[in-house]
Amino acid sequence: MSCSCPHLMLGSERLEQKNWNPDCEEHGLDSEWWNSDEEVERRRTDLIRRRELFRRARDSREMSG
Repeated sequence: MSCSCPHLMLGSERLEQKNWNPDCEEHGLDSEWWNSDEEVERRRTDLIRRRELFRRARDSREMSG
């Protein structure tokens, strides 16, 4: 199994983080990693956090407008 996710670049500097590739054998939608309990939970937690941030931003706009 090999990773086809490219590394992120900041200008000419290569970062350690990768840009997730949905077709990657190692990290893609059909991979064990993507479907692992830990990764599913991490995505669920991130979704909850993002929804809360969007809610706060909307409330802030409504209060200031």
